[in-house]
Amino acid sequence: MNMLDYMEWRGDLSFKVSPFNDVDAMILSQLAGVDYTGIVDKAVNVDLLNPKEMKRVTLREVAKQYKMVLAEPNRKVDFEESDNKKLLLDAVGNSVRFGDIEMSAFIRDTDVEAVKQFSAVTFFLPRRVRFIAFRGTDGSVTSWKENFNMAYLLPFPAERDALVYLEKMSKGFFVKTIIGGHSKGGNLALYSGYFSDEKTRKKIKKVYCFDGPGFCEDPETFPGYEDIKEKIVAYIPQSSVVGRILNAEQPAMIVKSNGLGIGTHSMFTWQITGTTFVAENTTDEYSNKTKELLDNWISQVERKERKALIEEVFAVLGKNDIHNAEDFAGLGVKQLPKFIMDVLSLSQPNKELLLSIIKESFSPELLKGFLHLPEFHILSRRQPRQDTEECEDEDRS
Repeated sequence: MNMLDYMEWRGDLSFKVSPFNDVDAMILSQLAGVDYTGIVDKAVNVDLLNPKEMKRVTLREVAKQYKMVLAEPNRKVDFEESDNKKLLLDAVGNSVRFGDIEMSAFIRDTDVEAVKQFSAVTFFLPRRVRFIAFRGTDGSVTSWKENFNMAYLLPFPAERDALVYLEKMSKGFFVKTIIGGHSKGGNLALYSGYFSDEKTRKKIKKVYCFDGPGFCEDPETFPGYEDIKEKIVAYIPQSSVVGRILNAEQPAMIVKSNGLGIGTHSMFTWQITGTTFVAENTTDEYSNKTKELLDNWISQVERKERKALIEEVFAVLGKNDIHNAEDFAGLGVKQLPKFIMDVLSLSQPNKELLLSIIKESFSPELLKGFLHLPEFHILSRRQPRQDTEECEDEDRS
């Protein structure tokens, strides 16, 4: 079963009856990918965030309001708001388990010039526990470039924002925090935990990283590494690419997915049994080959050259008016030859990397996943109820 099946099976049990578990953490991390504008109190950016001024609203009310907002005639639907996310929000909002959980402090801040795409929200669990969820990539070219910038930049702007967000949302007597995120959101969860001040680190119960990329430096050199390392819970699917690049969190549990290739990055494909994930013994050939391609690119290109190569790739996208995943998917017959010629004109390291990835990801499903388009439709199968190297440094303060 997947997380939608889990909600049908587990949704009528409160956390008092069945304690919070890793699947619940995955669900809240996934919900960070929904646009709550106009529904949950929103701050313009982390610097203007004042948690005391943020009203809280239950997930039950959020799910109800979300349906109304989507029905508005002028509503601009987020390209990442897939049917599965809508189904999940509806399921948690109408459940005993999550319905009364409150949300607040929503941020959705994209800055093209700064190459930043940052989004986060906080869920208020029982016993003064706050689950701080960071969103991953949103499908925009800005967010793609931000991901590439991880190869040489630490911290990149969204990591800095995640740290500020965590420290602000952790304030209060007897407050405990759990941090989580999927994809880039997992990286933000790890970074904020590692670099938070000592007082904040003591409040952290767990840090969840769901198929999140690593860092261009060894995390063992980070100030909070010793305090945080035992609190980290990391998961990757058997065909993981994102969760194995750079200095990714290890060891990570490998989860069985019914997806294909990079399509396994979608957590809606991850398989669950009871309150845990179905485990695989090892990553597959696709994951290993793609990791090798990316590792080779990183190892062969010196730090000082990586930024120029990344700028070169995104200049090609800009020349072809590709600003988000929709633009890429919508390249017509007339535009496609020019785009291909531009790709072929790239410098040798970039051309080899891109063509190799396209070759490994030739099927439509894999290409769709690589471009981080919305999850392809996953039919939920209902099951009977069960018993259970060096990089460029920025100011890190």
